[in-house]
Amino acid sequence: MPPIRTGSEVKPRVKRIFPPITNRLSLSPERSPSPPLLTLNQQITVPTAISESTSAWRGRRGGGNSARGSRSNNNGRASTPMIGDSPDPDIIPENRRVPKPRGEVGHPGSNGYSLLSVLSWDKTVYTTIQKAVHEQADAHLNTTVGISKQPDDLVLRVLQKVAHRFLILGKYDGYWPARDMLKLYLKNKSERAWRG
Repeated sequence: MPPIRTGSEVKPRVKRIFPPITNRLSLSPERSPSPPLLTLNQQITVPTAISESTSAWRGRRGGGNSARGSRSNNNGRASTPMIGDSPDPDIIPENRRVPKPRGEVGHPGSNGYSLLSVLSWDKTVYTTIQKAVHEQADAHLNTTVGISKQPDDLVLRVLQKVAHRFLILGKYDGYWPARDMLKLYLKNKSERAWRG
């Protein structure tokens, strides 16, 4: 490279060379995280008939003709889906159940959460369980007042009936998805009754 001449002195031309960053940067391989104990994004299938294993489990418990077991219609198909992979929600220990998220249900913008997005359930599973919660609330609770004004034993009875029908709720601490559905339903029904 030729020198730069300025007046009477000669300055050598300085060529600035920047080495590529990739020669200096070395990335260590990352350890993949261990899988979670409970997979929240699990694909849930809704079978159309009661499985033999579930029927055998009911036979061992002596509940062959209980309300939980008598869900088939004339075609031998289940009229309501069995959702879950565990025959009894009490099998999952309490320390491995999914805890309730922070915040209040129905207020996703202000430190709350949207129940459907937090659960990551299929829309049909969500609406099926939601309809069952609404049916049980209409049958056992006073829908003109909110959940805080309801007797605790009746609220627990509704939650347990829905949890026995939909086994997936046994994975959640205190059946909080069903409780949140119940809370929103009673809130909306009581507001309509108060206005109307």
